Amino acid sequence: MTLSDNSRRNLRFVSAAIAALLAADAADHAAKAQVPQATITRICGPFPPTFIPPLPSQPPSPPTPSTQTLCQGGPPGTVTSDTLSSITPNQFNSLNFLGTTSGNTELDEASRRLRRKREAENASSRAGGDTRYAAADPTVVNDASSGERLFGPLSLFFNARGGILDRDDTATQRGFSGNTVGGRIGADYRLTPAFLLGSYLGYDHINADYVAGTGKTGIDNYSIAFYANYNATDRLYLEAVGGYVANSYSVTRNGAFTPAGAGAAPTTAFTAVGNTHGNQWLGTVGLGYEIPIGAGAVTPYGRLNYVQTRVNGYTETSDSLLGTQVNGTTTNSITSVAGLRGSYAIGLSWGVLVPQARGEYIHEFDGANQTSSVFSNDPARAPLLISDPVTRDYGRIGFGVTAVLPRGFLPFFDYEALVGDEHTSQHIFTAGLRIEF
Repeated sequence: MTLSDNSRRNLRFVSAAIAALLAADAADHAAKAQVPQATITRICGPFPPTFIPPLPSQPPSPPTPSTQTLCQGGPPGTVTSDTLSSITPNQFNSLNFLGTTSGNTELDEASRRLRRKREAENASSRAGGDTRYAAADPTVVNDASSGERLFGPLSLFFNARGGILDRDDTATQRGFSGNTVGGRIGADYRLTPAFLLGSYLGYDHINADYVAGTGKTGIDNYSIAFYANYNATDRLYLEAVGGYVANSYSVTRNGAFTPAGAGAAPTTAFTAVGNTHGNQWLGTVGLGYEIPIGAGAVTPYGRLNYVQTRVNGYTETSDSLLGTQVNGTTTNSITSVAGLRGSYAIGLSWGVLVPQARGEYIHEFDGANQTSSVFSNDPARAPLLISDPVTRDYGRIGFGVTAVLPRGFLPFFDYEALVGDEHTSQHIFTAGLRIEF
């Protein structure tokens, strides 16, 4: 097996481009490492005298100058370090994290959709079957034998997706245990034997419960995506995906204010609730090269993903004076994906079964975000800044199976897991059906 001169030049160009991106990214990280960056800046400002309620056994007294502050080491009546941890709104960073994670998952789902389509189209010939795809080429129909089953250029599909997403508690983000449920419905059309266009609509609901009962977050995602696949040769393919997601967020934050020092009041629990909206723009371009090996195939592939996540600002409502005003944020994630996929077509009496497995190495070039907020009742309006560190390198592994059945029915199942991220674990399960016409 040899590559043509054009294929060699294309591979050298792609390799040089990836090397340049990695070199630029490494230089950027090295420059940033020499500049001290604050992780958390907590406020230190006086609050109104009503901030601490009187003890139940004490009669109300006229307001007096406040000695309560939200900084450690201040005058009598300041809060303890445990209280600082309790009232610091680290939950806000989870909105950016969950948004960026779901955006990259959306791009992965669209790429898997194209992968399943390619595998199904090649499976029957690799297994020695008699199924061919007519596409929009009338010569395929005219040349077909009476024993062949021909599928037209149009296909419809729908799937259901569920997932588990957990993150450890860190200094900059509250840990949580989360889950996702949703689905997709869409269609694609093969304009020519080499060129495919498609689109789908999707919905996901994400629920995350923070550790130690410190609150919860709910997110509703409404997505639309467009995708294309072009078979440059019998083995080399190019793909592209673009999409938009509208997000709706709700955040419940629980904490406990525990003052210390002379005349301190008892611990006071509080709850703060916020609601906001946001959106995401998604895009990816990729290529792969399929190497047939008997009834199987090995495919090295690569993609470059872009996800922009915007979360609008909002003001919490609270049963205490610890509600916050949160500024809007924009997070840009640029990831490169290098993967290797293997599949094998098994011919059976009722159709063709195509199991596959894959592994991916992912590098994050950007992804940094910082949340800024102030306590609504703080006269000093001192900002609270929380910067969340980014995991630069991690991976994904997965396996799936597609069945090519008579009359154009193709059920499928897929599982994927996140690996190599010390603070995060993720598992995604997808099942669905495609119907060819």
